[in-house]
Amino acid sequence: MERKTKDEKNLKKAKKIDSKTNRKYSSKGQMKRRIKNSKTVTNVKEIGDDGLIYLKSGEVATLIEVKAIDLSLTSNHEKNLFFSMLKALYQVPNLNLKCYKLNEKLNLNANKVSLDNKIEKFQDDEGKKLLLEESRNLIDDLEEKNFTVSSKYFWVLIAKDTAVLNKQLDEIEDITLNIVPRIYIESVTNKLEIYKFLSNLYLTSNSLDELVWSDLPSLVSPMNMSERTDRMKFDDKEFQILTVKNVPPFVSELFFEDIFNYPDVRASIGIQECITQEELIRWVNSQYQFLLTDRNTTKKLSDATELDTQKENFQALMQDIKNGDEKIKEVSLILIVEGDKKHREEVIRDLKRIADSYQIKLDVPRLRQMEAWQSYDLSTKTFEDYCFYLPTLTLSAGFPFTKTYFNDSNGYMFGVDIHTSLPIFFDPFVLNNSRTSHNMAIISSTGGGKSYTMKKMIVNEYGRGTKIFIFDAENEYKRIVEANKGEYIDLYSKTGGIINPLQIRFIPSDDENHDTKETDCPLAKHLGFLEAFFKTAFESITEKELVMLLAIVEKLYNKKGIFKNTSINTLQNMQPEEFPIFSELYEFLPEYKKDVDSKEKEKIIEQLDILLSRFLTGTDSYLFDGHTNIDLSNDLIAFNLQELLYSGNQRLINTQTLNLLTYLNNSIVANKINNDKVKLDDRKHVMIIADEFHLFIDENNFEVLRNFGQLARRIRKYSGSLVVATQSVKDFVGSQSILRHSTAIFNNCQYQMIGMLKEDDLLAYLELFKQNPLTDTQKNFLMSARRGEFLLNIDSKNRLRIWIRATELEREMMGEGDSK
Repeated sequence: MERKTKDEKNLKKAKKIDSKTNRKYSSKGQMKRRIKNSKTVTNVKEIGDDGLIYLKSGEVATLIEVKAIDLSLTSNHEKNLFFSMLKALYQVPNLNLKCYKLNEKLNLNANKVSLDNKIEKFQDDEGKKLLLEESRNLIDDLEEKNFTVSSKYFWVLIAKDTAVLNKQLDEIEDITLNIVPRIYIESVTNKLEIYKFLSNLYLTSNSLDELVWSDLPSLVSPMNMSERTDRMKFDDKEFQILTVKNVPPFVSELFFEDIFNYPDVRASIGIQECITQEELIRWVNSQYQFLLTDRNTTKKLSDATELDTQKENFQALMQDIKNGDEKIKEVSLILIVEGDKKHREEVIRDLKRIADSYQIKLDVPRLRQMEAWQSYDLSTKTFEDYCFYLPTLTLSAGFPFTKTYFNDSNGYMFGVDIHTSLPIFFDPFVLNNSRTSHNMAIISSTGGGKSYTMKKMIVNEYGRGTKIFIFDAENEYKRIVEANKGEYIDLYSKTGGIINPLQIRFIPSDDENHDTKETDCPLAKHLGFLEAFFKTAFESITEKELVMLLAIVEKLYNKKGIFKNTSINTLQNMQPEEFPIFSELYEFLPEYKKDVDSKEKEKIIEQLDILLSRFLTGTDSYLFDGHTNIDLSNDLIAFNLQELLYSGNQRLINTQTLNLLTYLNNSIVANKINNDKVKLDDRKHVMIIADEFHLFIDENNFEVLRNFGQLARRIRKYSGSLVVATQSVKDFVGSQSILRHSTAIFNNCQYQMIGMLKEDDLLAYLELFKQNPLTDTQKNFLMSARRGEFLLNIDSKNRLRIWIRATELEREMMGEGDSK
């Protein structure tokens, strides 16, 4: 009677507010019908201002959101450790815990806003605009088809009073804090969030706005409800309730996972204290006697072996119970299946198939649907005949909160999560405490889909305004560049592009506390690059010759008006023709020689005359002796290095690669300087991609690998990303020297995408990434992965199995046409 009085008072108050605000909410009659039905539908009495949920049955409850943990990629040792630590949670004295899985659409609003902003930004670029609009429409399409519905997990802790509740909550927080991997939990005390949970839990047709406005939990109930033999109906929603008839006391790990997380099915697991210890021992003994009977009558060897194992488990369980190390809990599992009859039948059939694989019996309680609903509700009611007993270790091994999802709100849809079937939106330029750089390594054996994946990434990065440079070792990227009106530059022919090594380089700084500015003076660092360049170009150059050559070069720069105090700003305003070239350097030697004061120096200059003449004829001449004539203004540029890398001339391969790599620093530094002048949202990223990276290895000269290593280390500060890819990971562990220089690059890759690996490639990968080892589960995945399936390492705690997918438009922009 007290409750009715309170509801009527609230209704009167709500009606008064409604008349003043003209809100269009339920009528008083509709509210009364919901309140009447709430007597059987919900056990929630009220939500206190303290954020606690007060129940009609007299108990108090608190709502806890639980973050999922993907255990599918952890090792057996890690899983067993997790289960043994989780056991302590289920052994909290007088525990009454409800575990809920509700369906909730991923919140992709930030993704939509990000894409809308980019569409507006690139309004005049038809190609980028088309891709961005398709990406935006793709999100709407995924949402419409329910491909973005994820699992959301909650615990509801129920206790007889607030003192017991707070004590148990403290214990649970301590236990979850120390579990490895850690279970992240958050108490939900905000009324809006609690009503949001209740609205989802009770399949309510009432608006969340009205629930919060009226502050009447009873209004989560339907206006119309009916119970049939094997189903129920709340307003226009028809559903069936399934429950578990029995679960074996010893069952495979994660046995609840697939049942509990079935898409579009609400699920509840109830866990509470059960019988006394003496009754427990009697129950275990009776189960043990049944087992012995089965063992004595079985004739199949395989069955006998399995029963012997169960016999040992029962003996250990009885001993643990006697010692107080193990407890048995009363458990119930309730599933809510919505939809039309055909859909429900398909889902129930599939659920039973999954359950059968674990020897779990699922049942639709006939003529007891409301009773099953009340067991699903926030209550401590047991569902007689549909409860089962489980040891806490077995219960822990059934941990069901395992379906995670990954979403970078500024990212693009990279593929599909193989574990959850949810879309993965990825942005390599996220920067936070666990993602400290933007570099990526892509590794797979031949046929793993490496190049396809890189092209997918290139198209989407280009579409959102990233400036991309590609080291094309196999002439694979010409079509993607032409399809997007980029620049394809040949760096090994008389008619190709020239990069003048004597044009001043803006070398990025290694100093974390120093940001490159346009007032910086780069000549000294540029001379450091030339030292490495000359050592590579002239294998036999002596130390004295090198010192003299650098002094002559600096003198020539001075003659051109370039000094150690000349700033980047000044150099950026110079034309390529204002920098010296090797012909001028060669011609400058006699002039410099006039001022030397020793015969030894004259001899050195004479030797330099011979060395520098190399740049005046043949291949060296058309590669290096000329003013820079390539234009880096396009956002998509690929450098054709195929003929160079297969020329067999390792000296030229190294010098031209160094020449290109360091010249790109000018673009990287210039981009950083420009970014410092604009708003955060208008900043531009740079991505350098080196495919078939193993082709840049030279065991006799590590200058190229050393420079790639420096770039990998420095580029993070410059809004940049280095992406290296290989299908021959074995080449990087061929010797200790190669491994040492390679590790410097790969250890600076925040992300690793590992595809299909043959056994010897897997062993090489493990050697290369010793600091980031794989579990047995992850190794097995890579050994059996299909084309386009990758293990994506986001950070040390976040690894995803991703299936790379591309739309028709993306494939067209990738230069792939209709190929899959």
